[in-house]
Amino acid sequence: TWTTWYGQKITVTLTYNVDLPEYTLKASEAWVKDGVVSTKGKVDEEDEKWTVALQGAVRDYFSYSPESEDAKLMFEKKSKDGSGKVFADVTGGENPVVTWTNGTTTEKELEMTAKVVLGENTVVASEDFTIKADDPIKTFEQTKPQEIVYETNTTLEVNLLKGISMVDFNGDAWIDENGTPKKTPKNNYSAKTVFGMTTGSDITAGIEFGQPSSDEKMTVKIEDNKLKYTTDDSVLQKDVTITIPAKITYWLGEKEITLTVVIKHSAE
Repeated sequence: TWTTWYGQKITVTLTYNVDLPEYTLKASEAWVKDGVVSTKGKVDEEDEKWTVALQGAVRDYFSYSPESEDAKLMFEKKSKDGSGKVFADVTGGENPVVTWTNGTTTEKELEMTAKVVLGENTVVASEDFTIKADDPIKTFEQTKPQEIVYETNTTLEVNLLKGISMVDFNGDAWIDENGTPKKTPKNNYSAKTVFGMTTGSDITAGIEFGQPSSDEKMTVKIEDNKLKYTTDDSVLQKDVTITIPAKITYWLGEKEITLTVVIKHSAE
């Protein structure tokens, strides 16, 4: 805007078109597979609880071209509504830190965004990816039905843990073949504490047993890891099958199975 010699003001508006360079992002073949970055889970040697750690560093998951002093590679966690909000378990920026806390962090999969930024907030390239924490418990199953022979005037007792396979992601079993929960060497933790289970107890290796049911009218009860049935002097005419729901709810997962116990009417 300027004023002429005779006092008239003149305003001229100029428009500039600025061509920004075309930036491209490239995922690292070493860390990113089909848009997913895997993690490494294990029992920490110090606190003896299941931990999840990154493979490599987040800053190395992507690169961009062409390189420029005016551009920087940034990372952030996407919120569920897509706003890009950074949550407490992810420190965003050029060198982000992602931390899973046993028993606290509930997300198995973190939705992330890598982006090339010019200046303060001009995004010229972006790509979404996922950092995935694997399920700590790989196997939770009954390998075969348990059997016990009926006797009169006694209390039949079955260790429900015997025959249950509870194996973690790295192949370590947390219940032995005799139905005894494995314990950690330093703190004597069972699977309940190691995996942050909210079900069961240390005696049951974190397993919660539900109400038993059978194909005959029988009153059975469960105490800790034992199924108990008190008999009288009556004779059992045929085999009786009892089923018990069992579940584990743990940090980063949940599993349910049905156990089978057969009371044999005779040893033959």
